[in-house]
Amino acid sequence: MKYREYTNVAKNFRAGDTAWACAFHYAHDKESKSLHQEPIYGKFMIGNTQLNVDEKLERRPDYSYPEYFVPFKKNGVDLAWSKAVRMSSRYYATTEDECAELYNSLIIDAVDWHRKEIDELEKLLLV
Repeated sequence: MKYREYTNVAKNFRAGDTAWACAFHYAHDKESKSLHQEPIYGKFMIGNTQLNVDEKLERRPDYSYPEYFVPFKKNGVDLAWSKAVRMSSRYYATTEDECAELYNSLIIDAVDWHRKEIDELEKLLLV
């Protein structure tokens, strides 16, 4: 299953669940930065550090709303806490293949946007 809306992610995943994540947002001006994350496997967490998770669970042991996505390190077991991102900054899928499709569709959306802009600009040419 693919998830483009983070509200659907929160409905279908809990902290501790694993998923594939990706992102692609093309910056249309020089002041903005583009967002580019190829599919990566990770885990939903309630905090962006292990200490933060422990503190939240101490206050509310039943808390399971996923707030962050933390990718796994190359060993596939340990979490790369330094690469934790807010859940809303990525798109998610349950399998690697679905995430690759989602990632490609984000790029295709950007290409289509540029094609439309080019068409509009070509109409402005004085020929």
